[in-house]
Parts: sequence; structure tokens; C-alpha cells
Amino acid sequence: DRARALDERRAWLRRRQEEREYGGMLEGIMPTRPTADVMTRSIKYQASVGINMAVMAAVMFCVGFLSARTMTGEPRYHMAGGLVGAVGIMVVELALYIVRTMQLERHDAEQRGAEERRRSRVPLPVPGAGGAPAAAPA
Repeated sequence: DRARALDERRAWLRRRQEEREYGGMLEGIMPTRPTADVMTRSIKYQASVGINMAVMAAVMFCVGFLSARTMTGEPRYHMAGGLVGAVGIMVVELALYIVRTMQLERHDAEQRGAEERRRSRVPLPVPGAGGAPAAAPA
């Protein structure tokens, strides 16, 4: 029983080692992970942005509506105050969204550049080691 468990463990370790070696051979050929567009990175992020914008528009509508109601008694000004609050916060949210998207794109570009630099690096032969002949003394 113990010998069988050890054999299974050994086979599992052997498979893992082979997968690691195979991944090492493919490292320069295939990307290690699929690259996704910045905007489609995560549904959770997209949902949080959408919900945040909707909730903030509703909250600022209420704040503007109630603020206008305390200042004036005419209902049309109440509605105008609410709409000004909602539109104002949507402009702010849009600006924040654009800034965040630009930061994500810059970060992705830096990572892609670093990955390209890492892949394009060719190791230089070391004199006297393995493949390169040693320099003759002068």
C-alpha cells in the first residue's frame, strides 16, 4: 500500500517535472498567459464601475433635489437641482473612469515592454566557458 502510494507520488512528480521542462522549451515561442484587452479584463470591475455610477447619480440627484427644496418652494427648481447634481457627478465619474483606464493601459504597456525586452535579450558568450574560445593573452 505504501509502495503504491510512493509510486503514484513519483509518477505525479515526474509529470510535473516534464510539464515544467516543456513550458521552459515553449517560453520564448508562446506567451505564458493570454493577453486580454484592458476593458474586458474582468466582469467584476465593469460591474462595480456601472453600479458605482448609477448609485452616485441617484444619490446626487437626491442631494440636489433636497438642497433645492430647502432653498426654494417651486417644484421645477427641485427637479432642476436634482438633475444638476446627477449630471455633475456623472461628469466626475467619467473623468475618474478615464484616468483609471489610462493608468491600466500604461501599466499593461510597461509590462508588455518589459516582457519584450526580456524575450529579446540574447545571452552573450562568456570567454573560456563552453562555446566561446578564450582570448589569447597579448
